[in-house]
Amino acid sequence: MDQMNSGVIFHNYLVLLRIAQYTYEGNVFLLLLHSGR
Repeated sequence: MDQMNSGVIFHNYLVLLRIAQYTYEGNVFLLLLHSGR
């Protein structure tokens, strides 16, 4: 049971990491778009 619980936590961590990466790349893209004007 404990093993499965840590697996779920690890999976959630990976999902959050992916979301953070997309958010970061999106912000950089918007920043470049604004500075390009």
